[in-house]
Amino acid sequence: MHLIRILSVGLDPFLLRKRSLLLHSAGHNVVSSSSLKDAVNQLHPSNVDLVLLCRSIPAIDRERLTCLIRASGFFLPIISVAETKDQRDKFPDATLDEEDESNFLWHVQRIATKAAKRAPTHVSSSARRMA
Repeated sequence: MHLIRILSVGLDPFLLRKRSLLLHSAGHNVVSSSSLKDAVNQLHPSNVDLVLLCRSIPAIDRERLTCLIRASGFFLPIISVAETKDQRDKFPDATLDEEDESNFLWHVQRIATKAAKRAPTHVSSSARRMA
């Protein structure tokens, strides 16, 4: 299994800690951020393979952070974590619920692996202008 470097962003310290422990138990490297400003400062493809956005962040802020990541040119998969399957965001690469921990871990691994094969982590500004 490939070690994934995950940036977990949320406003609830309990949920951040729970998610960090779960992901660490699966062998992943997790950096938790309890503010959007700190999350933005952590975003760099050499530091992060995947971004998890917690349900504790208001939807408008999850959308803004997703747009900021996309506008930066980084091809980082973004997963929004929902409490239930009914709470789906439209803007990330995937929305997962934490009800089933083993499926949650499997999906995180699958999305990160698929993204790594799909695209480079960053596109130059000249390449973005050509697209």
